[in-house]
Amino acid sequence: MRKVTFTEAILNPVKAFEAAANGPILITRRNRCAAVILSVDEYERLTKLNVAEPVPARPRRRLIPR
Repeated sequence: MRKVTFTEAILNPVKAFEAAANGPILITRRNRCAAVILSVDEYERLTKLNVAEPVPARPRRRLIPR
């Protein structure tokens, strides 16, 4: 799986989307996995397999102590 930083994806989104035709693209932000870009064909294949179930969002950390 190819990795692209969030900044690279923002600066050149067309390149990131075109690269997704060859396989999933992992978007990283602050050295952590943030998102994945899939081709439509790959997404449809995964949903037909019932593999791509929604993942619950991670709760945000509270920056101000209670």
